[in-house]
Amino acid sequence: MNKQERKKEYNSDIVYGTMNEFILDYLNDNTTNEEKNLVQGKLEYAEILSKKILEDLSLDIKIYKQNLNNEYSYLKANAFVRRLKGIDKNKILDSQDFDFIIDKNNRKIKLTNKGIKKLEENYEIEKYTKSKYPKIAFFVENALLAQNILQKDVDYTIENNEIKILSLKTIIPIQSIEAKEHLKISPENNLAGKMSYEEYLSLYSNVSISINNKHETMQLNANDIFYKKRKIVYKKRKQILQSLNLKQEILKLIDFICQTTTNEYYENKKISKLKIDLLKRFKMPKSNEINKTEFENRLKNLMYAQYAKIEEIIGDSIRIIEKQLILKLIDENFLEFELKAEKVKNKNYNLEKYNEQINKLFNEFMEVTNENIIKNLLFAKKQDKPQ
Repeated sequence: MNKQERKKEYNSDIVYGTMNEFILDYLNDNTTNEEKNLVQGKLEYAEILSKKILEDLSLDIKIYKQNLNNEYSYLKANAFVRRLKGIDKNKILDSQDFDFIIDKNNRKIKLTNKGIKKLEENYEIEKYTKSKYPKIAFFVENALLAQNILQKDVDYTIENNEIKILSLKTIIPIQSIEAKEHLKISPENNLAGKMSYEEYLSLYSNVSISINNKHETMQLNANDIFYKKRKIVYKKRKQILQSLNLKQEILKLIDFICQTTTNEYYENKKISKLKIDLLKRFKMPKSNEINKTEFENRLKNLMYAQYAKIEEIIGDSIRIIEKQLILKLIDENFLEFELKAEKVKNKNYNLEKYNEQINKLFNEFMEVTNENIIKNLLFAKKQDKPQ
């Protein structure tokens, strides 16, 4: 069935289907960027007709979506590493003369201080570390491996302009090799979402089991704090998707950023890099030169003016850009939150500690997402287009 047929089916009083179908539709609804793609309605009552579902409650269903946005990142990393100078680990005399050190036996490459400095200049960042800039590290390290470790006709070959892997040791993204060989960058299939049978069933108000003429109510752990956080994010995501104009949301977010920045600044708390950049960009006075209320109002007016400037430059299409940007950042950051939450779950904390850790991760997710929205919408740097 196509999407319209599925949507019509879900509007029926009773809908029959497999758990996989229901979960895939739910995940697609909550990762799509177009309102017309929504098919499922409100989840109220579910009746289980197969014993197999009870045996597979922990089974995860995953969806992957193509992502073309990283093409530039692969090309940029490839162009950057081609300008670097490396030396074999066994032939090294003075690493200060080189940008990276090659360990062919272990198939590893390490940037020297000189190489890191060049990376910081190329990507316009400060104090580079892998943990601080994991995405940049991912693209640069794989570009280095593609250029300096992997050999054509040994680790890979090219057939009909496509990369074919020959060696099991070749574990870098194929896109890094394509950039090296000046081939068209193929789309990535990225994990967009996952959900277990139990997690999906916990979304329903009532769940019952009807097997071999026996009917009983099913109790699920619907109170798990992680499930609740996911419902909050998916609900907010759907509101954004169905909104025609997010300007008021952006203005509220600006107000929130200004308020938290002011409070943290005047209370001498640790301030994020974005907030430090705000203070520098707008040349805000020191806390002893102006009172707190005046400081917040000045910062707010300056950010309002910056937002108005962006609106004027981009025009009416900003409403579309805002929606796409917010959805993209929510998806990226929530997936990272899910991965971190999974690690917390595996540590077998007691319930109180588990809830505390999940709440902490969720607050970090919200803060990072909100700050990235402002950063990308109001203060994104212009990047040179790939050649």
